Amino acid sequence: MAAQGWFNHYDDPDEFWDEEPIIRKPTSNGSHVTSAALPNTVGLNQSVPPSDLRATGSFGAESIWSAQDDFSNAASSSHQVGSRFAIMELDRGLLPTSIDLRPGWGRYVAPTEVGDELMLAYRKAVSVEFETAYSGKRRPSPADFSINAVPTVRIMLMVLLETETWQEFSTVSSAVNSGSRHEVHGHVMDYGGQPVVITGDRRYLRSIEVEARWAASVHADRIVDEVLWCVDHLRSERPQFKPRGDYSRYSVEDLKYHVDRHRVRLLDEWVGNNE
Repeated sequence: MAAQGWFNHYDDPDEFWDEEPIIRKPTSNGSHVTSAALPNTVGLNQSVPPSDLRATGSFGAESIWSAQDDFSNAASSSHQVGSRFAIMELDRGLLPTSIDLRPGWGRYVAPTEVGDELMLAYRKAVSVEFETAYSGKRRPSPADFSINAVPTVRIMLMVLLETETWQEFSTVSSAVNSGSRHEVHGHVMDYGGQPVVITGDRRYLRSIEVEARWAASVHADRIVDEVLWCVDHLRSERPQFKPRGDYSRYSVEDLKYHVDRHRVRLLDEWVGNNE
């Protein structure tokens, strides 16, 4: 069984924020997660504080990279998390690559509960990834959990230094600090709408919504195919933080100095062009 206290601030040590514990709050079926507010793009040391980690239907706007979050309790008490009727496999970005529906899905999972049940399966899969990462003797880094982990300050600065406009600088800064929320609609049409919608960000899949009327009228495999199709599109929309240039001769302090001057120059150009 997993030991308590695993998830005590394993963020990148260069992060400049500590977060409050995440509080589980109940949500209604079919709840929809709206886009999280983006941070102030002017400073580099800012982040969006946590809100909550919902037990079913969706993850809250905060990431479980946070210090002292309640995901550790879920990981150490596996009976409290997961679905009896669905199992997910995840990639290195903590997004589903397969969904296996167990016998009894059609009998015991109501059409109105499909999204909630799939998110329970996802939450369990993330818990397993965390347990695996902490099973060794070495204290894991964020990159051990996900290829989309918060980049180091050095990488953040290099990527920002390569932006060419104030708009691009603002977008990259927001994506680095918090990650923008993406909403993906499925390609299946039903009664003039798309019955499957997922939301996610750089770190996690945040919600799965499946319209009950459509879920009741199709085979369960079609639901799986549509959710995975949406996940593939979400995966392609995630930002990549890969600097193109060679900055090995610069220290972090050098990069901070150059980024600050770069930011001011881009802002001045933007202001001048909009006067």
